[in-house]
Amino acid sequence: VIPNSVTSIADNAFYGCSSLTEVVIPNSVTSVSSCAFEACYSLASITIPDSVTSIGMYAFSGTAYYEDTSNWENGVLYTGNYLIKADSDISSECTVKVGTKVIANSAFDWCLSLTKVTIPDSVTCIGESAFEYCDSLTDVYYSGGESDWNNISIGEYNDCLINANIHFYIIDTDGDGLPDEWEMNGLDYDGNETIDVNLPLMGA
Repeated sequence: VIPNSVTSIADNAFYGCSSLTEVVIPNSVTSVSSCAFEACYSLASITIPDSVTSIGMYAFSGTAYYEDTSNWENGVLYTGNYLIKADSDISSECTVKVGTKVIANSAFDWCLSLTKVTIPDSVTCIGESAFEYCDSLTDVYYSGGESDWNNISIGEYNDCLINANIHFYIIDTDGDGLPDEWEMNGLDYDGNETIDVNLPLMGA
């Protein structure tokens, strides 16, 4: 049992604990570091609370949960609202499950065939190297607006993701051809975080 006083699970903390069959991470924990539960061969049940905002690479590799093919959905392994890993042989297009909160470190690394990924606006963190070496990735479809995307914590070594074409979901409630986000926040035309056209001031 992990006590409520724990706020993070360190690198290799439970590595190779072969008799561990179940883990319930308490709400006090905010991060699960690299290889934390790797090679826990009997670990078949994993519960991660919403308090966790980052998951290190290989955190659950080699566990019974990881190795059970029935836990993988279309080449992707989730536990609760957390995307743990994608198969490196995943097809050219991938849609991250709605409700997903965190994409773990190195989740999609070396997915060389991945050209398009759809990410829901529920995602708050994309881990370090999550899309590293995804050299074929050209398009990212995001179900929120640009300001929501900019609020996502994106770790280092995600150039393949950042340099792709980002397509935002545009909401135009009043049908005037101006996205609601522009009407509420103004237009940052060149993406430098400075409002170039203050539409709210203009009465849009």
